[in-house]
Amino acid sequence: MPSTISITPVIREQEQKRDGTYPVRIRVTYKRKQKVLSTNISVEKRQLTKTFGIKDPAVSKAVDAIVSDMRAAAGRISPFKLQGMDVAQVVAHIERDLSGGGFTLDFPAFFEKIASEKNKTGKANFMSALHSLSAFLGEDHFDISVISSSMMRRYERFLREKYGDSARAVSHYTKTIAYVHRRAREEFNNEESDEILVRNPFDYYKCPKQPASKHRNVDAGIVSRMLAERRALAGRERLGVDLFLISFVLMGMNTPDIYSCAKPKDGIITYNRTKTRDRRADNAEMRVRIEGCVRPLLDEYKDSALAFNFHNRYSTYENLGKAANIGLKKFSERIGVAKIDVYSARHTWSTIARSMRIEKATVNECLCHVDENLRMADVYIERDWSILWDANKKVLSAFDWAPVNGSCRTQAGR
Repeated sequence: MPSTISITPVIREQEQKRDGTYPVRIRVTYKRKQKVLSTNISVEKRQLTKTFGIKDPAVSKAVDAIVSDMRAAAGRISPFKLQGMDVAQVVAHIERDLSGGGFTLDFPAFFEKIASEKNKTGKANFMSALHSLSAFLGEDHFDISVISSSMMRRYERFLREKYGDSARAVSHYTKTIAYVHRRAREEFNNEESDEILVRNPFDYYKCPKQPASKHRNVDAGIVSRMLAERRALAGRERLGVDLFLISFVLMGMNTPDIYSCAKPKDGIITYNRTKTRDRRADNAEMRVRIEGCVRPLLDEYKDSALAFNFHNRYSTYENLGKAANIGLKKFSERIGVAKIDVYSARHTWSTIARSMRIEKATVNECLCHVDENLRMADVYIERDWSILWDANKKVLSAFDWAPVNGSCRTQAGR
């Protein structure tokens, strides 16, 4: 016989809203798995018992009616069909039954659930996409059926008009919506039994690709000038130059990763690239060997807990990046060159590497990029980190590191 479906109201003290009330939710349990559904009912603390049960008769009656209807809908599921269902399918069946046969899903609520699975940066990016979509539609809550191919084309035009054709938001926001929609199809559709509750509008709409980034590299001579002048700099200007150089010597490591990466072990920094670790099977793992010539520079920012002490000086990596870019702006204005930012270090490293005839595939690996043409090969080939480290050493050997007391031409760096 199928497992029992349990449907109960739940009120959690930690979910108190800003207005002081508590949302009433309904928990559905089946096969030891749970899904918690929102209702339109909220209660004040005076309407609750000390154990957060409902003591207000009117509220209790309203909640009991919802639970009763849901239990009745669950009881209408064929026991033979129920055996092959999971809790998500049970909930979908109940919702469809109670709505008169049509499947409904609060897309923003589902969007937030998916966003909550991501790390801090990923969640912020997902929520930016959701806020943009909600602003376009003029609604904070809407059904997933609103997401159609024609709506996506209108939304894309809206983004292009607001941000410009080459803006990253055009690609990023549409692809994020497509990803969340796919997650909904995976959760609520059952193609094996031909139970399609969520149609796929992305069969008819293709998200635009991100335009190639404008080259933001700086001339190698400017890197040399940074090395020569850094000790004479102060404040944010010194911070900006040093953060640029740290990113450069670590094969273009981004600010979020510099801010939070663990202490090196045996002269090697290992981290998972924040920007892509949630989207890659290998969690975007990177390992960077610290070359002897740059060790004194990195040691200036050494920390007892993490690789660098920036987290003690700035509350977030965003604040670190802003301060460093202000300093780099001052540096670039002072020496009379186009605006430099920390991300320019990544472009600069890759440009110099290619100019030294380092293979493009190796450069991609050093930057923790994925070559789509070689994705399958990556499944079978174990990464040889020494190839990447040798490439980095070759790039660094083009500079005079005497200002930081070392030389890549003579030190192994292990």
